Amino acid sequence: MVLTLNDLGEQNCAVFKDLMPKSTLTHHLKILREAGVTKLRIDGTQHFYSIRMEELEQLFPGLMGIVLNVKPELIE
Repeated sequence: MVLTLNDLGEQNCAVFKDLMPKSTLTHHLKILREAGVTKLRIDGTQHFYSIRMEELEQLFPGLMGIVLNVKPELIE
């Protein structure tokens, strides 16, 4: 999810709908938001998520570069 948000920028949560059940998606988005990794923007009934890249880089210099450069085969 973080890699997708990094690649595509701010996205509606619908972009992830085919990855997992809605309840799982909601849970993961909540965890990322509460951990301070993502931020939420609400526009009417739509929820848009993006990475808090500047804030994370200030708090943990270099961490997001490492996270975003993980090889997909290492994730599975």
